[in-house]
Amino acid sequence: MVGRKEGLGGAVAGGTDAGSAQRTQPLRVLLVDDEPLVLRVLRRGLERAGYQVEQASGGTEALALLTKGTVSVLVSDYQMPEMNGLELARQVRQRYPALPVVLVSGSSPDEKTLQQLLRVADSFVPKSSPPRTLAEEVQRVLSRRK
Repeated sequence: MVGRKEGLGGAVAGGTDAGSAQRTQPLRVLLVDDEPLVLRVLRRGLERAGYQVEQASGGTEALALLTKGTVSVLVSDYQMPEMNGLELARQVRQRYPALPVVLVSGSSPDEKTLQQLLRVADSFVPKSSPPRTLAEEVQRVLSRRK
C-alpha cells in the first residue's frame, strides 16, 4: 500500500464530512471494479471491517452513484475497459475534491505510473494484499481527511 502524504478536509460526495458520517452511520465505500468476482471478494473484506459497501462495475456507473448518495470513500480498480481508475479518480477530484480515493490493481505499477496515480488518488493497494489491508488503508485515508 502506498499513499499520498498530504490530506484534504471537507465534504465528501453527498455533502457529509467523513467525521460526522463516522459518528452517525456506518461509513460508506463505493467499490468499483469490472470483474464481478473481485467485487465480491473486496466487498466481503470491507463489510467484515464494518463498512457499508455500494458497488459499480465501471466509472460511468460510479459517477452516477456518487450523485445519488453519501459516500465516505471511493475504492476503484485501476485497470478497467470503459474508464480506467485514474480517469475516474480525476473526475472525482474535479467534482468531489474532498472525497478520498483508493486505487487497487492486480498488477504492480512501475514507479512512474505509481507517482501518476498518487497525484490523483490518496493511496494505492495491490489486489494481492490480504483483504484486511484494503480495509486498513480505507480507515487510514479516512482518518487523514478528518
